[in-house]
Amino acid sequence: MASVNFHLRDNKSDKETPIILYLSHKGQRIKIATGERIHPRNWNSLKQRAKKSATQAMSLNQFLKRMAERVIEIIRKLKVSEGALSPAIIRSKVNQFLEKGDETKLDFHQFVQTYLEQVANEKSKSVVQRYGIHYKHLNEFEKASKLRIEFESIDLRFYERFKHYIIAKKQLSENTFGSIIKTLKILLGEATAKGYNQNLIFKHKKFKKIDKP
Repeated sequence: MASVNFHLRDNKSDKETPIILYLSHKGQRIKIATGERIHPRNWNSLKQRAKKSATQAMSLNQFLKRMAERVIEIIRKLKVSEGALSPAIIRSKVNQFLEKGDETKLDFHQFVQTYLEQVANEKSKSVVQRYGIHYKHLNEFEKASKLRIEFESIDLRFYERFKHYIIAKKQLSENTFGSIIKTLKILLGEATAKGYNQNLIFKHKKFKKIDKP
C-alpha cells in the first residue's frame, strides 16, 4: 500500500523552507518537491500541514490534501498499466501531474478502491472495515446480476434490484441494506465533490437508507 507524507526540507530553518512530498511504496521512499514553501514556525509536523494561524493556510492545506490524493491515484493507475514500478517511472509521472495536471478520471471501482486506501489511516478501524464489507456486497451483487456498476448506472432501478438482492436473495435485514446504502451515499458524495461523479440520483428521496427498530 502506498503512503504519502509531507515534511520540511529543513525544520530548523529561520526562513521559509521547501515542503517535500515523501512517497513510500513497496519498500521504496521517493522524495518529490511540492513547489511550496513555509516557515517552520507555521508548520504542524504532527499533522503535516500548515498551522491555521499561517497566511493562506487553508488554500495550502487543500493543495497538499489534493496532491496526496492524486499521487495515490497515479500509483494505482500505474500499477495497472505499467506493471513493476521503478522510482524513475513514479517520479516522472508524479512530476508530470505537478507540472501539467492529470485529468484522467476514475471509474466507480477505481474511485472506491482509492478512497478506501486513502481513509485507512484517517478513520477508525471499525469504519474502514464496514466500508470494506459494504463494498464487498456491491461487488457480489455486480457478479450475481452481471451488471457493471458505474457512476452512470446507479439509478432507482439499481436501488430496487440491489435491495431485492440483499433482502430477498441474501436474506439480510433491511437495516443491513440501509447501512450499505448509507455507505454508498457517502462514497458517491465524495466522488461528486472530487469531480468524478455527476449523477445525483443518490440524493433522490427514494434513494434512501432504511432503519427498522
